[in-house]
Amino acid sequence: MIVCSNCGFHNEDGARFCGHCREFLQWTGRTVEEASEPEPEAEPAAEDAAAKGVVERVVEKLTGKDQRDERASTTLAAARRIDADATPAGEEGTGEDAAAALQAETAARADEEARQAQRRRQEAEALAREQAEATERARQRADEAERARRAADEQARKEAEAMEQAQRELQAARAAREEKQEQLRRELEAAEAARKEAEERARAEAEAAEAAAGAAAEAEEARRTAEAKAQEEAEAAERARRAAAMVARPKPVALRRPAPAPADPFPTAKARPVPETATSWTATEPVDGAPQPTAPAPDKPAPKPVKPGRSRARPTARGSYGPPTRKPRPGDLICGVCGESNGPARNFCRRCGNSLAEAEVARPPWWRRLLPKRYAAGERPGHRGAKAKGRAAMKGARGIRRFVMGGVGKVTRLLMLVAFALGAVGISFNPGLRGSVMGWGSDVFRSVRAMIAPQFEPVLPVGAEASSSLPDHPPDDAINNTSNRWWAEAAPGNGEGQRLLITFPEPVDIAVVGVTPGAANPEEFIAQPRPRLLHLVFSNGTTADLRIADEHTFQTFNVTATGVTSVEVQIIEAWQGQSGSDLAITTIEFRTRR
Repeated sequence: MIVCSNCGFHNEDGARFCGHCREFLQWTGRTVEEASEPEPEAEPAAEDAAAKGVVERVVEKLTGKDQRDERASTTLAAARRIDADATPAGEEGTGEDAAAALQAETAARADEEARQAQRRRQEAEALAREQAEATERARQRADEAERARRAADEQARKEAEAMEQAQRELQAARAAREEKQEQLRRELEAAEAARKEAEERARAEAEAAEAAAGAAAEAEEARRTAEAKAQEEAEAAERARRAAAMVARPKPVALRRPAPAPADPFPTAKARPVPETATSWTATEPVDGAPQPTAPAPDKPAPKPVKPGRSRARPTARGSYGPPTRKPRPGDLICGVCGESNGPARNFCRRCGNSLAEAEVARPPWWRRLLPKRYAAGERPGHRGAKAKGRAAMKGARGIRRFVMGGVGKVTRLLMLVAFALGAVGISFNPGLRGSVMGWGSDVFRSVRAMIAPQFEPVLPVGAEASSSLPDHPPDDAINNTSNRWWAEAAPGNGEGQRLLITFPEPVDIAVVGVTPGAANPEEFIAQPRPRLLHLVFSNGTTADLRIADEHTFQTFNVTATGVTSVEVQIIEAWQGQSGSDLAITTIEFRTRR
């Protein structure tokens, strides 16, 4: 039998693990020999059985002390019988000695067995104590396991409740976000519908205005036509009436019309002639035999002819006539009403009929104006018949240009051409001079190109630090040149007063600063604030203010900062967001001239 010292369980021989606590028996097991089956013995007296304690009975049961005493008594009696039978009468003394020796041996054996029984008793008591201790430890372990199980159950319950609460909060946040997105979508749709409606309204108003302008122009044209026709009819009727009066009149005396008054140098279209009366005619000598004529009856005043003047431009839109039918040539007259190109000899437009008195004269191209002007015979400055024109042409910039492009200019151009040819030959045969000239030309070309069409290359920063930022949107997101990440500040308010420090690996010359304001997400761009005014402080002391438009586009600004190692971006003003308070900037880029 193998007894486990951990829990006191009795295991059968050959077992490797305890059947109760599963401990390894080679470490915690102890081998114990099983007590043999005791032989039946006589029942002790009632008083002896009552006097023995429970522990003594257990020990006697385990050690078999009663059996040993009985076996010792039986052995001693048998020895005495044998000695009595074998010893003759004459050898009675010898038998007694043998019996004494046997008794002594039996007593020694009994003492040995008693000591062994005592040892077994002690071992049994120790085993009982170990079993009791193992049982107590097992109970304590069971209690601890139960407490641990209860604590684990309580912890699991709390974790489950926390998880359920987190799920409920997540669902609530998701629902709120979806509701906000739906609201933003509705607002965007409403804004788009309002924009389309405004565009349609503006288009309708423009069409109505254009139609009204066309109708007004047609009405004005019809009115003018009617007035002209009525005036022509009135003049025709007046001429017919005068002709009829002259035919039916008797022999008149010779009449002399007084000298006409000088014409008004500045007549108006509304002027009306003064009617001729009878006093405006004087009679000369009468014709022989003719009766004295009476003064002619006053005629109806006829309209006084009006001196032609500049006609007023018709209020007709140029777009209604379409594009010009011919390409303008230098000196052509461009009609201000329909835009048609007319020859310089015309007085009225060949398409719409309007006056060309105030028409614009088509200018020759710039390259033709650089060439010397060709004059007709008698028109050259300084020649006969055109000295006054020549003197006037010599005044001002036009006179200087004509002077340079004249005879002196021809000599100057010829000398410049010869000098250029000699320089080209010298450069071809002198490598050193050719290198110097080519270098100078390259420098001049780069300088001119930098002024006319400058080219830039990006400057890559090495890091960025912010006064505050959200964990998911650090300051490095503003300088990584990506369109799906952005820096967002985390301070209270709309972001005004926050700063962003950007450093460069070496001193650079900054010529252009580009900014993409707001968050990269369109919904977050509307919800969160955007920068409106940025104040840049460069490491060399240079400052610049950037006024940012409220558009999610890349906006560039020209600056001049040399030898810069860092720049601090300060947010002075911000565009308000619809619902958030975390100001965002998608990208900040820096460029230098090549």
